[in-house]
Amino acid sequence: MRYFRSPHHQAATFALLIAVIMLLPGGAVPEVEGIDWADKAIHVGLFLVLTVLLIRSIQTVDRIRWPVIVAGALALVYSTLLELLQGLIPGRLLDPGDLLANGVGVLIAVLLRSTAKQG
Repeated sequence: MRYFRSPHHQAATFALLIAVIMLLPGGAVPEVEGIDWADKAIHVGLFLVLTVLLIRSIQTVDRIRWPVIVAGALALVYSTLLELLQGLIPGRLLDPGDLLANGVGVLIAVLLRSTAKQG
């Protein structure tokens, strides 16, 4: 389990997990009728955790001056790419609400990290 000690590997593994979940064909992911907020909360949580892991990973690279901003930007680009790819998968669609929820997760992580550094 030495592999998972590296912040780079943790971030990459979690990013891969998100891709697998988000790119499953329609019908493979169970949906609960009338609980759309749960889906959005999951998106917020996934991208909040991903952004935190990316921040931890990027902070280990000395040449990057603003790791929180870089991590947030990477998470947003990754989120957008995954949502666009979902539009190509049978039974799935590009959902602007999911994209917004992903962005909220990224924003929360960036704000939490930024306020933690100030305090």
